[in-house]
Amino acid sequence: SFESRFMRGVALRLQRKKLDLCLFYAKNSNDATIKIQEGSDEWIVTSISDAGYHRTLNEIRKKNILQSQHFGGHFSFSSKQARFGFTAYQSLYNYNIRAEKDPARLFQFNGKRNANAGIDYELLFKKIVLYGEISASINGAWALISGLSHTSHSGSVMAVEFREYRRAYQNMLSAAFGNRIIHTPSIVVW
Repeated sequence: SFESRFMRGVALRLQRKKLDLCLFYAKNSNDATIKIQEGSDEWIVTSISDAGYHRTLNEIRKKNILQSQHFGGHFSFSSKQARFGFTAYQSLYNYNIRAEKDPARLFQFNGKRNANAGIDYELLFKKIVLYGEISASINGAWALISGLSHTSHSGSVMAVEFREYRRAYQNMLSAAFGNRIIHTPSIVVW
């Protein structure tokens, strides 16, 4: 659920004319299932729960097991007709996250550290807005979303959006529009 992805921490925003810089640090706790990794004495996280329920003994055992730290920032330049930005952040976890050996989890994040970086843009041409973002995770996989919207004289809006999420793209904090099961480019029209 989106409620479990909130960040608790601090942020600093600096603005000067057309430039904007936002820096952040957050430390969170998540419910997770841990076990000893086969052939080792290391504890690993096998699943992360975002349900938020702590009704049963099993759910209580999973409470706040995974500690995470996230830090990074966003820098942007804006003018009357355009905005361009760059985002980068890193996530650190107290346990190694290891996906269960399941074909459905083949591209799931594994490890204690992940990083993401991306560029975003928004261009305005009279009543047309062109916008989008492309982002890459530390493993080199990427995700793209780009769109175009037009507002008519009567106020109605027509929008077309293109998105592509690569299978191996790993962003533990993303909540992008779309279905992560879609691995081929898709076009959405509103």
